[in-house]
Amino acid sequence: MAPGFRGRQFAARSLRLAAAHAFLQGLVRIQAECEADNEASMRSVRSAGMRHEGTLRSFFVSNAGAHVDAEMYALLADDLANAPAFRSS
Repeated sequence: MAPGFRGRQFAARSLRLAAAHAFLQGLVRIQAECEADNEASMRSVRSAGMRHEGTLRSFFVSNAGAHVDAEMYALLADDLANAPAFRSS
């Protein structure tokens, strides 16, 4: 995301909107994997209400050929319904 738009929770808000639509269509679970060192992505999915489910060791292979851990997050309809409100911008 462009630097001027970071920290305004656009990703988390978009994820919640897409998740709400998906759950209305009958989807039961949404999951995301983030590289373990990508704090911004993990902050976004947590802010959207996703729950951390664990670490996937050596889940990705980088362009340089290194094995990279991932953090697994998931969202169920109940998680979305109980997610805290966003702060005012």
